[in-house]
Amino acid sequence: MKDLKYIKSFVFDFAQYYLDDASGDKIMLKINYKENNYSVYKQGNIYNANFRKEVDDLAKSLLGKKSGINRVNMIKL
Repeated sequence: MKDLKYIKSFVFDFAQYYLDDASGDKIMLKINYKENNYSVYKQGNIYNANFRKEVDDLAKSLLGKKSGINRVNMIKL
């Protein structure tokens, strides 16, 4: 492995996750770490309220853990 020489910044801005439950409810979760918000997009035909609440809780947890840290020093090639 070698240290990065030219990349000086590596910060998470936006992430997209696909989640589903056992019954076929599917969603896409988009998290905007920079703006500290998220959106949930329905992709399946089933609506499981407990699953959707769990997704909201997960999104809030992920946003709560964001650090705004420049991770370039943690990356090795």
